[in-house]
Formats: sequence, structure tokens, C-alpha cells
Amino acid sequence: GVSNLDLQDIADSLPPNLVDLDVSFEGCIEISNVGLESFVGKLPRNLRAIRFCIRGCREVTDEGIVVLAQQLGSLQDLEEVTLDCGMCHSLSDNSLGVLAEHLQQVQNKRCAVWFRGTQVNRNFNSFKELSNATRSP
Repeated sequence: GVSNLDLQDIADSLPPNLVDLDVSFEGCIEISNVGLESFVGKLPRNLRAIRFCIRGCREVTDEGIVVLAQQLGSLQDLEEVTLDCGMCHSLSDNSLGVLAEHLQQVQNKRCAVWFRGTQVNRNFNSFKELSNATRSP
């Protein structure tokens, strides 16, 4: 299977002129927050679209999503984000709040964040849905 070291290799080899990134680590149970931290400072600045699947990566927690959200938040040209965190059982509302905070640049663009099978147990198919879910009642 794919490990945290593999994620480090992938992050290190991303070309700086990349504008569209589609990666899936679905079911890679060895991946943890450490693997997600590999992408700190490595996502190309001109990235316009990212599809990132960690479905079933059970070792990923809210801390890993915080790191990923911060990295996505630094990409001002983003127009499309799809983040599939389904079946990552440790993820909670904390992840949603951080994602809503850091994904402001796609609020009127394409944004999908999938959390079915987590403590949140629902999917969000727009920034508005995500943002509304993080507001206190």
C-alpha cells in the first residue's frame, strides 16, 4: 500500500507549473497526518483545481485536515476543490470549521467536501453548505 513516505515523494515531485491536481489515496490505511504534512509548502502556487481523496485513511485526524486546509487556503487561484474524507472515522466538526475558514477563495466557485462515514456523517456539495454547517445554531 501507499505510505506516508510515498506521499512525501509525491509532494516533492509536484511540478511548480501544475494547475490541476487529482490524487487518490483511497483505502491507504497507512497514511496519517504525517503524510498530509508532506504537502506543506509543496502545492504549486498556481493550482486552479484540486481533487484530493483520502477516503478510508483511518489514521487521518482533524489535525491532518487543519494542515491540508491551511495549505489550500494559501492558493489564491483555486477555482475548484473536491476533498473526499469519507470513512475517516476520527474527523469531527473541527475539520469543517477549519475548511470553511481556509476555503474562502472558492466560496462562489466549485467546492465539494465529503464527510460521509465520519463523526460529521454528511457530504457538502458547495461552500455555502459547508459554511452553513459550521455556524452555531
